[in-house]
Amino acid sequence: MKFKTTLLMLFCLFVFASCNGYKRNAFLEKGNNDGRFYFETREADKAFDYLTEYNEKKNQKDYVFTDDRRKKIKVGVRFLASDDYWTIPVKVNDVPMDFFLDTGTWLSSLSYDAVKIFGKNYDDVPVAQKDSEMFAYFPRTLSFGNICLFYPGFVSYQLNSITGTPGTLGFENLLYYFDSFTLDLKNKSIIFNDDIPDVKGEKFNPDYCIIIPIKINGKTYNAMLDTGCAFTFAYVDLWDEEQSEKFEETGDTWEGKSKFQVSRKKVKDIVIGDTVIEKLTFDRIHKTESDIYNSTKESGLVDVILGSGFFLRAKVTVDTKNEMCYVVPYEAK
Repeated sequence: MKFKTTLLMLFCLFVFASCNGYKRNAFLEKGNNDGRFYFETREADKAFDYLTEYNEKKNQKDYVFTDDRRKKIKVGVRFLASDDYWTIPVKVNDVPMDFFLDTGTWLSSLSYDAVKIFGKNYDDVPVAQKDSEMFAYFPRTLSFGNICLFYPGFVSYQLNSITGTPGTLGFENLLYYFDSFTLDLKNKSIIFNDDIPDVKGEKFNPDYCIIIPIKINGKTYNAMLDTGCAFTFAYVDLWDEEQSEKFEETGDTWEGKSKFQVSRKKVKDIVIGDTVIEKLTFDRIHKTESDIYNSTKESGLVDVILGSGFFLRAKVTVDTKNEMCYVVPYEAK
């Protein structure tokens, strides 16, 4: 079981649960900066809120794209089987990079090493401070496939080192710029402005990425659809804990190494809209020393996380205009 990518989602979800709604209009008025850093802060909730507010304001304006904004565009992704996650080839200010694809993280981000390319040197930051240091950065361009986004907001912080990738493409860059997108990850592609499938969908709240109601063995739970999660797991009891066989795993988290006590089982079926997926494997985490995991659990926002194993079983189409999510299972071979 691989926990390192999952804890990225846990940290970002924890930040959202504790956000206090900071406003800073002067920050938003700096406009075209030719790709510069705006501020430094050790308060994660402020940094996330500044960048979210900036992107929401920019979204009210017309963007210029190298392709028609509403044209259907297919972009290839790569699946790293060794770590059970996907990357997407991008260019930041025309510099090629492979980004971690993470629908469970709100903001896009750059690692410490990556931002050195663009003029920010972290070598003068004391080691003791690096875990909590956070920087906001607005590159001139972020491009993937034939798509070019201008001045998207990025955050840079120590968490990126967990994935080993130079950056992360988060949910807000998919939500704000396109009418819809389909995660066809088994076939290693994302289709932007895709057609909406003829199946029943479920409403989601875009403030918290993709969280939708699903049924597992006939009971309703809130599920996050998270491409950045290496496994599918539950915060709640999907089966009898007393009868389950438990074992220990150790994973990388924001706090360092953490131990997890887990059990594993296939559920009879999950139902999303009118789509049924049978015998999906879930991990149940019973106990852990991770403060991030426990804080996220206590927030009550989600009951289960649908990770990489789920995305190999079904295509997911997100209608960003109407805030609806549709799931179509792959045909069994």
